[in-house]
Amino acid sequence: MRALVFVLFVLSLHSVSFANPPSLPASDDPYKASLMYAFLAGSDANQHREKLSLFPDRQSLPVLGERADFTFSFYPLRSGAPLVIYIGGLGAHHTDSSFAAFANVAQSRGYNVLAFSSTMNWSFALSGSRNGTPGQTMDDAQDLYVAIEKAIRHVKKKYGYQFGQVGISGFSLGALTSAYIAKLDLAEKRIGIDSLLMVNVPVDVGYGMSVLDSLYAVGDSWPIEHKENIGGYAINYYLRSIDDLTKGRTTLEKVVLSFGLTTDQIKFVIGRQFRSSLRDALVSSQSVQDLGVLKSKFSRFNQNDRQNEAFRFSFRDYKEKVLLPAWQRRHGTDGTVNDMMAQSGLAEVAADIVKLPSVTVIHTEDDFLLRPEDIQFLRDTFGSNLKLYPRGGHGGNLLNVKVTGEMVMALESLNHRLR
Repeated sequence: MRALVFVLFVLSLHSVSFANPPSLPASDDPYKASLMYAFLAGSDANQHREKLSLFPDRQSLPVLGERADFTFSFYPLRSGAPLVIYIGGLGAHHTDSSFAAFANVAQSRGYNVLAFSSTMNWSFALSGSRNGTPGQTMDDAQDLYVAIEKAIRHVKKKYGYQFGQVGISGFSLGALTSAYIAKLDLAEKRIGIDSLLMVNVPVDVGYGMSVLDSLYAVGDSWPIEHKENIGGYAINYYLRSIDDLTKGRTTLEKVVLSFGLTTDQIKFVIGRQFRSSLRDALVSSQSVQDLGVLKSKFSRFNQNDRQNEAFRFSFRDYKEKVLLPAWQRRHGTDGTVNDMMAQSGLAEVAADIVKLPSVTVIHTEDDFLLRPEDIQFLRDTFGSNLKLYPRGGHGGNLLNVKVTGEMVMALESLNHRLR
């Protein structure tokens, strides 16, 4: 059941369009509601997949060297139109269908789009992170900021495009990263970011990582066979559902609300996906900077042993054994994990990003990555710029026409202002 939720994303590629979503009532169960995100899809007909060589020496790395180019997607509309930079959630890759969904909406409102993988995706660890140890938001944002600046120059030269004003957006961890990049640009003005749209942004990324560990840990006492049965059921259910949706025999609402797994089983499915993303990022990380935390040999003909070993790493393990030592060396400090993660949360940049001409935050009260005090922080910080829905889980609201309407209004407001 490797990377199960990613499989579900792939299976649902052309099931539902983000540009014209149904009006779905959110489930009372935030974990089941979050499954709606698996149906997020858009057309990638005009997607241009681009690449840059940010660290040429990494092309000589064993096994992964041939993947060491930094890649991203460009969705061109027309020269002179505004540009939106979009960053995916934890583990997401810019070729995932959810990126095309966002790009379709942005293009329908007059924007060119540059789409970038999550800073916690294996490809960023390998090709975009200076030290190969992503996870500390400011360090990651600084690295991605450099990459975005070069990506903009690349597409301008290659396609002869010029851009109007620039906005930045992201989902989940990508939203938090976009906030940090916006703060950097306020000081350095190398890109000229004027607007920020954050969707389901985590407030405390350290707490969020702990939650992801707890979701996977729900299955700790289950037999391996039970875990495999859950995966098999989920895949078969989605295959049948997509066929039924295509032939008009059911509705998306019925598909999601009739999903036959318990809440604990759904938690495990979600937790397993994020653990799989961490595994891939860790394998890339240790190829760039080997800290000795993985003991298994890694070669073109023997990759499974290291991948299996990396899969046993929790987010807590990653923070303590990989991220903290690298962060301490980079910054010349003996600070703790809590010190490090305190410099990765939304509060660290909130006072700066509210100075942008346009800021919108779209969130849900039952997002399992938020605590009550996080919701209050969002209310106190963003006021009327916060669009807070009672239900939807983590990303499930993105298939609700009301929520998408808020995103459209945010884009239209900026587009009108820039003209």
